[in-house]
Amino acid sequence: MVAPLHIRSIFPQELPLLIWLGGLRLVERFGDWTRRSFGVDSPLQLCICE
Repeated sequence: MVAPLHIRSIFPQELPLLIWLGGLRLVERFGDWTRRSFGVDSPLQLCICE
């Protein structure tokens, strides 16, 4: 079975704005699951929000 998958890519600098526009507050942002600082070489963007 094949099902369509609709995804949207964003630039990393867009995410804090999208979080704010969604009514949340960005508490912390990390570059991986070990809580390494987010930077240009980060494999992912992990945001903690409230």
